[in-house]
Amino acid sequence: MAWVQPAERLRLATLPRVETKWLEDFVSLAETRSFSRSAQLRHVTQPAFSRRIQALEAWVGVDLVDRSAYPTRLTPAGQAFHAQALEVLDSLQAARNMMRAHQPAGQDTIEFAKAVKVAEAVRALKDLDLPDEMTLQELKEAAEAMDSPESSAPSSSPV
Repeated sequence: MAWVQPAERLRLATLPRVETKWLEDFVSLAETRSFSRSAQLRHVTQPAFSRRIQALEAWVGVDLVDRSAYPTRLTPAGQAFHAQALEVLDSLQAARNMMRAHQPAGQDTIEFAKAVKVAEAVRALKDLDLPDEMTLQELKEAAEAMDSPESSAPSSSPV
């Protein structure tokens, strides 16, 4: 990363901030040409979606959307900004992917599949007749007993 002079860093810190969700909202609006459909796709109410587009327009300093037409159209500035918004979002995704490639192997991450296994374990523990309070060691021993082949082998009883 290039060195940023302290005065420049201060200037950058005082700039108004844009939110990436505003860019994502704008790209969605450019694609659907409908405030209500884009709001639905972005999982927000239409008034909240409209306010986010207005916030983006205030940040950019120009109208990006022609609201007098239906279906909604981008203004010439909006068309130019659409290409820039796509580039910014693509660059952010590329930077994220690059950083994730630097993640050390074996670093623990929580994924959806792990959550399912945790839920299964919680259900299994609830099915056991365990005391209300157990130490971690007692819980570990109970888990090991459940995993041992003797506990899963069919019992043989004399007939």
